[in-house]
Amino acid sequence: MVFTGPGNSNQINVTGPGQVLTITLKGYKGLVQSAFSVMSERFDPVAHTISAVTLVGHPLAGWRYWRVYSIGTNDVVIETGAYDQPGPGLLNYAGYYVSQGTLSKSWQAYLEYIQVALNATRGSSLRNSLGGIQVRGFPSNGTLLKGYWDYLGDFTKYILNNVCQSTSCN
Repeated sequence: MVFTGPGNSNQINVTGPGQVLTITLKGYKGLVQSAFSVMSERFDPVAHTISAVTLVGHPLAGWRYWRVYSIGTNDVVIETGAYDQPGPGLLNYAGYYVSQGTLSKSWQAYLEYIQVALNATRGSSLRNSLGGIQVRGFPSNGTLLKGYWDYLGDFTKYILNNVCQSTSCN
């Protein structure tokens, strides 16, 4: 992926809500999907949280947030979650369900890249819960790092609260 910020800058520095970032896929995926954009929705430097909403042309319709916090001395948690569905159109609908494994692996790779860059160990205390909510149902794979598709809706309110500080977002 190639990210482009305001003014076609390759410097990505989210500093507030309303900033638009454009994403261009590389390789064969770029032949199927044209460039698409997201807009920062929440920027909270105190809670170390940012969120983004997809814009028209994005293959997904929804939100994603990233939050960083500590649970002890020299212990940092990087948390991300999404509330989304396929964007409009048959291709987006099919792609959403066909590419779920690719999406999960991509986010796992990003988080593992950060872990390696920080020379950090992976803790075990958060593998089966998010926001104090236990993972349940199938597939419960023992770790949220591998991706967890919340078909039962257990995390909807938690995710949306991180996105827009409400249990429903515009």
